[in-house]
Amino acid sequence: MALYADIEKNLPGFKLKVSFTAAENTLGLLGASGSGKTMTLRCIAGLITPDRGKIVLNGRVLFDAEKGINLPSRKRKVGYLFQNYALFPHLSVQQNISFGLRNLPKQEQNKRLAAALEMMNLNGLVKRYPRELSGGQQQRVALARALVPEPEVLLLDEPFSALDGNLRSQLEEQLLETLEKYRGCTLYITHNLEEAYRICTELLLLEEGRIAASGRKAELFERPPNSVAARLTGCKNLSRARAITTDTVEALDWGCRLQVAPPLPTKLAQIGIREHHLSFVTDKTLTNTFPCRPKNVTESPHTVTLTLRLDGAHNHPAHALQAQLDKDLWETLRKQPYPWLVRLEPAKLFLTGE
Repeated sequence: MALYADIEKNLPGFKLKVSFTAAENTLGLLGASGSGKTMTLRCIAGLITPDRGKIVLNGRVLFDAEKGINLPSRKRKVGYLFQNYALFPHLSVQQNISFGLRNLPKQEQNKRLAAALEMMNLNGLVKRYPRELSGGQQQRVALARALVPEPEVLLLDEPFSALDGNLRSQLEEQLLETLEKYRGCTLYITHNLEEAYRICTELLLLEEGRIAASGRKAELFERPPNSVAARLTGCKNLSRARAITTDTVEALDWGCRLQVAPPLPTKLAQIGIREHHLSFVTDKTLTNTFPCRPKNVTESPHTVTLTLRLDGAHNHPAHALQAQLDKDLWETLRKQPYPWLVRLEPAKLFLTGE
């Protein structure tokens, strides 16, 4: 199973220009609101017509601007789970799920409907209407409707955005089980980084209609290729950088020099480190260890985020380092006299080029 898309769409004040290939796995689309994620899915589904380009699904050409090919949505073999689920309010659960099966023999319709109801645990709800369902139940109906036509690509547009935390966790587990059984390409839009990491195999990072970076999720989180990718994957600590030697960099915004793992990018631009990769030590002789003091402390139920200023650094307050640690470590650290010692381990630092 493979999806290929190379498309452009021009709108007033915005231009989408993306090119990518998705295999039989889950490809996550990450980016700020208005970056082109939903527009990309709608072009693949045939709900928006690109101005140029080509879309091919398993060897079938869905769209080709040069050749004048533009298959209607119903012929594309695409399953789409909309952000607001888009269930038909005047149809029951059974009728909503069966909507895409109208052209199949009745026996096949019944077979697929029964399988979908069982898989999504909806057997007791077949006669209900969308207004009589909870948000989680609506989501399961919408997912069942998207899957019953046996699509070759499944498009999921923020399927958990309207749900509370506890329900999200339950349905995410069910979705993972469903995707493991699904034999096709899946494109998954989300704003939640942790959710993307748990569900997706690869990531496509979008900014202002363009692909900023793409690849395996672990690689993009551990070694983002540019500052946009670092920011979109949640990195809070980024500084302009200047090379001093082959293994030493000056972090201009943090006011310190750091030993790094070579080689350096040809055109070094920035240095970064994830907030949970900063560590607090007692040995000041360790590489990249600096005395520091907290400027701000923000607590959540399980973690604490510290805004740190390095002693002697003359950087702007906006460029202070952030460190995240669990509550147990915080209870120990807070009792220690100032200055604390923070370490930016060379193996945890990453460098980006221009």
